[in-house]
Amino acid sequence: MLALFSTKPVEFDLRPILKASDIKPIRLSARNNRRLGLDTYMTTRPALKDRGDYLFELGM
Repeated sequence: MLALFSTKPVEFDLRPILKASDIKPIRLSARNNRRLGLDTYMTTRPALKDRGDYLFELGM
């Protein structure tokens, strides 16, 4: 939609924030449906702060 109204390329960054309460430690098992780094982290203790480690660079 933005490309229709712009003559110059549009670029922006998106950095989603994962709340500390949603960060779960990963456990190795066959039934594990969590993805390391996306919704789990290798932690030694419960998360105390939100995580914003991912940066998506988007452009049109």
